[in-house]
Amino acid sequence: MTMPTALTADQLLSQWEFLSPQERREAFVALHREEADDVFLKLDSRDQLELLYQLPPGEHRIWLRLLPPDDAADLVQLAPESDRPAMLDQLDDMARQRKAAYDAYVKEHGRPPPPHPEDPAPN
Repeated sequence: MTMPTALTADQLLSQWEFLSPQERREAFVALHREEADDVFLKLDSRDQLELLYQLPPGEHRIWLRLLPPDDAADLVQLAPESDRPAMLDQLDDMARQRKAAYDAYVKEHGRPPPPHPEDPAPN
């Protein structure tokens, strides 16, 4: 699919599944930063990871830190095991601590922890 003009954030999201990884990346990087933030946050973890791998490595930290800690943990878990330490290094200290606590809880209880009262309610 050739994109003759730049897509809006809504158009990109509605056409996402029909675009190749390269077309997704091209449309994503053509967005204004605020729109790109919104698109990235609306993607599921698998699509976020795929897009992250399409972007320059120097931008990975920006996008990983945009995610809420639980979403960042989901994305890191989907990455190949060999890539996880580098991804964790991209997260800030608070996110790393929350990720470690989340992993410990899952290991001990076999399920994700209940939502924290200070966490925003899911949409």
